[in-house]
Amino acid sequence: MSKVLVVEEDSRTRTWLVHMITSVLSKADVDLGRANDFQQLLDKLSRHRLDLLVLGLKFSGTGGVCENSFENLRRVLAMAKCPPVIVIGEGGDELDAVKVMKLGATNFIPKRLLAQGLMSEALEDASREQKRRREGALWDDVRIPELAGYKIIRSLARTRRSEVYLALSEPLGHEVVLKLMDRPVAEDDDRTYQRFKREYSFTVELESPRLARIFDFGETDDSAFIVMEYFPEGDLKQRMAGPILPKQAVRYIYQICEALETIHAKGIIHRDLKPSNIMLRPDDSIALIDFGLAHFSHATTRLTGIREIQGTPHYLSPEQAAGQPVDERSDLYSLGVILYELLSGEKPYSGKTALDVLDKHRRAPVPTLPGFVSRFQSLLDRLMAKAGDDRFANVQLVMREIVAFYPSLEPAAPEPGSNTAE
Repeated sequence: MSKVLVVEEDSRTRTWLVHMITSVLSKADVDLGRANDFQQLLDKLSRHRLDLLVLGLKFSGTGGVCENSFENLRRVLAMAKCPPVIVIGEGGDELDAVKVMKLGATNFIPKRLLAQGLMSEALEDASREQKRRREGALWDDVRIPELAGYKIIRSLARTRRSEVYLALSEPLGHEVVLKLMDRPVAEDDDRTYQRFKREYSFTVELESPRLARIFDFGETDDSAFIVMEYFPEGDLKQRMAGPILPKQAVRYIYQICEALETIHAKGIIHRDLKPSNIMLRPDDSIALIDFGLAHFSHATTRLTGIREIQGTPHYLSPEQAAGQPVDERSDLYSLGVILYELLSGEKPYSGKTALDVLDKHRRAPVPTLPGFVSRFQSLLDRLMAKAGDDRFANVQLVMREIVAFYPSLEPAAPEPGSNTAE
């Protein structure tokens, strides 16, 4: 990351920003823009290649973004050559930060909290984003797929063998997510391909508002595809960028339990429960996605070996970290990790390497919650117990424990004689 543009009205803040940036990026070429001439900024973005934009904006607070700041940021992020953007926000509140991140900014730092540590983390995030974009640029000449009944709008993600698009479904008349996986050419590729197809078979017959809706599945000469619900509100990981009240955090956990209740009843273990696989709908309810690593607890065949570690290190159960067989209680451990992160704002374990994190899942004590949410410690202790036998036996017991904290979370019983299928 070599070319950085800093746009900030206050001269002292500009100087401080340049100092912090060059302390981390010693070879950075930092240019300064005029905060009161927004058109000049747009012209510069259109004419020059930048690796990072640090943009100072003023906000109105009380949950509402200042109209000028909101519109200016939207115009910047819509630019074809827009680099990763770190917003330095003056005024406003946490809801403003969430809205800014949803627009597509890489990071948001309140000006009152501006410090070297936060800026260093933001620069690392921006560097990863820039790397991702450069890798994606290698695919710019790839032909956009054509699939009858779907109009591709834009690419959402891409790996070596799979692509994810935002598309318009002509039969449904609304936007959907279209996931494609190339047909296998090698044995390892075939396992990945079979997992992809299995994601549909696991979820198509499951009916629950807590699971993402699958609209279509099929295979072409070149690939398999899944068409699923689109979540413009993003995922729980993005939501965690802002503060979450304890009751709201526990409400999310209860809804995740409802999703697990549905899949566990069918003998399905998710095995990759994490915030980025928990999507948000406009009403702030959740929907669980990504069953690529799931398997049936009674299955006689597996697509991964017993000793093969699958999943995301920060959310793996001790038995997953050890490459051992898992059951439904493994998902409950991952649920406990998410609970801790929601309530504390931090992951329970960290380390220099993924192996360090895995080892802590196996051996480190259950983390202690901050004092203001310490009443949930007993719930966390049973979810994150190292031994499966010391955890809740099933997700229904977790839900019962949560309702003891917040009785209003328990769904109302249907009226006698009512049609519960509606």
